[in-house]
Amino acid sequence: MSDMVILMNPAHKKCWGLVPDIMTRIARFAAEQDSETDGPMVARSWVQHFVCASEEMFVLAFVDLDEEEVFGHILAQRQESFGAVSVFVMQYQLDRPIGRKLRSLGMDLLEAIARRLGARKIVALCENPAVARAHRVYHGFEDWGTVVRRRVSEEA
Repeated sequence: MSDMVILMNPAHKKCWGLVPDIMTRIARFAAEQDSETDGPMVARSWVQHFVCASEEMFVLAFVDLDEEEVFGHILAQRQESFGAVSVFVMQYQLDRPIGRKLRSLGMDLLEAIARRLGARKIVALCENPAVARAHRVYHGFEDWGTVVRRRVSEEA
């Protein structure tokens, strides 16, 4: 098995063949993990960035090169607020466990892109404590603030 993590880039012909799988993964993740997000809209937005070779929104794909099959992805985007630039990980999903080497390659690539985009931090919103713990243990993330939310009622 020849696994690799790659930045989806339109200059690489093999990436074009992976686009449908990546779009499906993005839409499915949104439907399963974030019921408030329009998954197909997110997937289309990523494709627009991909086609234009923009790294404002990008995908790192975990691919079995022998099978030409995607088994994981990271969807991230550059965010700027009053001059503070960060990379926000919107989706991170693996279909199977990966080894330490591949995990490190993925995080190194994510960090290199963040640096290239002028980011000083990478932020990931985790839906539950188990996912947050995995990010801390396996990827070197640290707890940073607390996110709270309040739903807006539909009534006037």
